[in-house]
Amino acid sequence: MSQIVEIKVPDIGDFKDVPVIEVLVKVGDTVKAEDA
Repeated sequence: MSQIVEIKVPDIGDFKDVPVIEVLVKVGDTVKAEDA
């Protein structure tokens, strides 16, 4: 089942409403500030 999830991303400049194609984390992963 698909769903829309809001994900905060770093500032990418003067772009607005840029589609996110792929998110490289899975359910249960922990993502901290400054993780690359």
